[in-house]
Amino acid sequence: MYQPPVIDDSDSDSEPPASITGFNDTEPFLESNWKYDLDPWLQLIYFYYQQQGLTPLLLEQSLNLLSILVVVFLTLFTSSCIDYAQIHTHKRLGDILVDNCLQEMGLLSFLFLLVCGCYWTVQLYTFIVSIPKYYQMQQFYEQVLKIKDSDLEHMEWSKVVDAIVHSRQQQGLFPLDAIQIANRIHRRDNYWIAMVSKDLLQLEIPFMGKVLSTLVEWSIEYCVFSLLFDARGLKKRVLDPRYKQKLTEQLEQRFKALGIASLVLMPFTLVFMIANSLFQFIHEYQKSPANAIGFRNYSTFALWLFREYNEYPHFLRQRLNKSHPHANQYLGQFPSRVLTLVAKTVGFISGSITGFLVVITLFEEELQQGFEITPGRSAFFYIGLFGTISALSSNFVPLETVVFEPVTIMTRVVEQTHYLPLEWKDKFHTNQVRDQFSALFPQRLVLMIQEWISCLYLPYLLYYRWPEQAGSVLEFLAQHTVNDPVNGPIVDYGLFDLEKIQEVKMTMSMAHFRNAHPNWQPQSVLGSQFLQRIRRVEESKESIRDEKGEFMHLLDAITEMNQRRV
Repeated sequence: MYQPPVIDDSDSDSEPPASITGFNDTEPFLESNWKYDLDPWLQLIYFYYQQQGLTPLLLEQSLNLLSILVVVFLTLFTSSCIDYAQIHTHKRLGDILVDNCLQEMGLLSFLFLLVCGCYWTVQLYTFIVSIPKYYQMQQFYEQVLKIKDSDLEHMEWSKVVDAIVHSRQQQGLFPLDAIQIANRIHRRDNYWIAMVSKDLLQLEIPFMGKVLSTLVEWSIEYCVFSLLFDARGLKKRVLDPRYKQKLTEQLEQRFKALGIASLVLMPFTLVFMIANSLFQFIHEYQKSPANAIGFRNYSTFALWLFREYNEYPHFLRQRLNKSHPHANQYLGQFPSRVLTLVAKTVGFISGSITGFLVVITLFEEELQQGFEITPGRSAFFYIGLFGTISALSSNFVPLETVVFEPVTIMTRVVEQTHYLPLEWKDKFHTNQVRDQFSALFPQRLVLMIQEWISCLYLPYLLYYRWPEQAGSVLEFLAQHTVNDPVNGPIVDYGLFDLEKIQEVKMTMSMAHFRNAHPNWQPQSVLGSQFLQRIRRVEESKESIRDEKGEFMHLLDAITEMNQRRV
């Protein structure tokens, strides 16, 4: 999840920025943010665009704080304030409440409250101190970019980029184009994409494969990026061989220190994660019992794996949302005959029982007034139980009209995910591809379990596995960092320099970046020639109308270009 950047004026190689006192005069503002703190300010511009204005931004963060309070309160209330032994002998909630439960809570409950209280206080403080920046950003959009909050909801990001470029030209500041803006906003994200694509991080968890949960992602962000990066990108000493040994030791120590801290905080973190997941599950279950468990979504690892260099999160979200129907349809192409027969029978039996109980409760008043079918269990309990079983069983029964065409359907998925490993070629119909794709597109319940298991396994990763990778991480950062004269230190893949790097993912990223920013033109001759080749392919595709999609045509064009260069 994208977080609002912190504008930090420390450790700067330029003169200190002027103070910001308001927007009556925009010159101090432009001097401090438009010149000296360009990276974090561009990131804040994009974050504000994502939130679609000041009011939704403040409302969302306020409601997030309220949600944390609700989760903590309900967790403590259900664990410390209810005498569950009295439930069967009393009919009112007030009769089973424990007197003075919060004052007499146990040590673990108190520590849980203390840890969550500290976390919530930090989040509240961060939100409060960010409000002035959010207000300044609103004024910036209106006064400098000439864009109102009401226009953001339906405005394309490319229009905001054009407004940024135009405003800098008017102010006489050094010019930026779309690729330079994207490199500054995604300076860290491009390194993330490269490290995941190159399989640099050891993310394997036994019996679960590669898991990049929210907690694991935050741990890497804290250990690696907060140590080796500042507000303006990769720190200079990371590229200096004289500091490699020292930085390696610091990174190892940070991994181990966080590993010890995560082990100590594990009980409280795990309880909060389970409680939060269960509350969300109950909310989804009330809307749709079948989707509460059967709904699938891409894992965090898949999001980083599918994301292209310099791709904005909202573009990634749009194309993956388009792939959801086809992804579900593809996994439905491999039904198990045995499982289908069992699910049909279970669904029929549970549905029949549910229907019978519903009918008799409509005509028998006693069943509506607490009549127990089994000790302590009324008809409404069994209606909910068998109704849930019936709904879940339907997820395992394919429609009778389903046509087996996994190749065609998976081709549509690839069109949106832009992910096609070599081992998948000509194997879309196999269980091997089905299993690998299912791991990237798991069910909601599997994602919940992965979050919980990663919390238990994280201390081991931090203390034993990742310190061994510290040297490799530093070596990777040094090898794939270029000191661009305009953007400073950035990952080499983000420049889209086809003269120096021949890689399918980077070339694909450049082609799709051009589609998202029509006014951008590559600086290199080879890049311009490639885009011209893509245009000819698209024109021929429109005339041929074959079954190949845009991604497959791009892949053919890249393969042909690389063969010519060889």
